[in-house]
Amino acid sequence: MEQHRPNDQHCPTCGAAIVYWLPTGMTVADCFTKIRAITSFPQAFDVNKPQHPGRYCAGGCGGEFFNFGNDELWAKLEADRQQRETASIVVQTTAPRKTRLADYKIYLDRNIRRTAPGDTAPPNSEYIELEPGDHTIVVRDYDHLAPDRRESNTIHFTIADSQQMRFVFSDVHHKLTLEDGG
Repeated sequence: MEQHRPNDQHCPTCGAAIVYWLPTGMTVADCFTKIRAITSFPQAFDVNKPQHPGRYCAGGCGGEFFNFGNDELWAKLEADRQQRETASIVVQTTAPRKTRLADYKIYLDRNIRRTAPGDTAPPNSEYIELEPGDHTIVVRDYDHLAPDRRESNTIHFTIADSQQMRFVFSDVHHKLTLEDGG
């Protein structure tokens, strides 16, 4: 980290100079366009050995931590995911009033999956994007610590690029059932 001391900034509490500790190569002018969140902290600290980028009082009476966003990283990861996951499935229930998918966990290839935050699904359904190829899906009761945790049948399926498949889930007579809905 590098230290920056702007001439025109002073601590509102004690009047001492404000000291910025920023990632190497970043200036104070760059700082405000790249900060995602600022967390204040009131405790005293050593302004010469900061543990986190931020704005510090040279007198040691307070300061603010800076959290810098990784927008470029997240955008790249999302673009990579969209290139890989070109197929999709929809899991829905047969009786929406009796069976709520929120009360169950959907396991796709042994990993819990739900509708991603940026995606939308029909009411009482889950929309999941995935890579083309061979997969398994099973639905289980939500509480993994329950001694009588139920599990549906496991379906093995193959999905092609740009294909969407539908699965129908039901909980009838205390038995979980998953069917290929086409």
